[in-house]
Amino acid sequence: MKRNLIHVIFLISIYIISTILGIYLFSYKSSKVEQRNSVVVEDNEARSKKAKVMDESYEKEKLNSEKDTISDHHKIAYLTFDDGPSSNITPKILDILEENHINATFFITGERAKSNKEIIKEIRLKKHSIGNHSYTHDFNIVYSSKENFTNEVESTERVLKDILGEDYKSDFFRFPGGSFEDYKDEYKDILKNMNIKYIDWNALNGDSEYNNVPVEAQLQKIKETVSNKDRVIILLHDSSSKETTVEALPEIIKYLKEENFKFIGL
Repeated sequence: MKRNLIHVIFLISIYIISTILGIYLFSYKSSKVEQRNSVVVEDNEARSKKAKVMDESYEKEKLNSEKDTISDHHKIAYLTFDDGPSSNITPKILDILEENHINATFFITGERAKSNKEIIKEIRLKKHSIGNHSYTHDFNIVYSSKENFTNEVESTERVLKDILGEDYKSDFFRFPGGSFEDYKDEYKDILKNMNIKYIDWNALNGDSEYNNVPVEAQLQKIKETVSNKDRVIILLHDSSSKETTVEALPEIIKYLKEENFKFIGL
């Protein structure tokens, strides 16, 4: 009887130790991903000024195609909008782009595309480019494993095919937080095998730094990060909280035109 009791106590102890160890390992992994997330938020502005902003093979392709359409005296600006679509912001942005005869690029999340199908159709109808920006945009999911990353990309592709037709395929992907960190290199290899290019940015309006970033602050950030560049991929956002981005966009476009930039979609 005593021997059985000792055996039971031993098994219970092993179970408790295993549970505690499992919780510790899970918490450690989550904290590492969160730490990476915070580093991205702090560093992506600085990195955007010097890092390579797109997949090499895609960059060569774009450079060759641009030579046929851009005169020597023009600089090139790609306006890109992340984290949408949203029912209150994206349509307003589309109207501003149409008024200015500008083609832009929307990096959409699968979750938001699924609940805004008509806006996705409108983006496509108005000849703007659509890129994959993961399904959830949750760093703890997207970057937790290769399997999860692949599923995030494929899930968004399925949503887009459901909306735009089975023949549709995204040409490019934007990493949540950008692709600047070394730990994301393995995910670049996954994209390469899927024949999808990644696109980052080298200029921004700063509308993700805090809520309701004033128009003047956004315009100043554009001037700072566009300065001394002839070819800029500009990061903006069209998620539901970006009311001041809508207000700033006409001023941003006006400034870029005055600086002799020509607008192109990716």
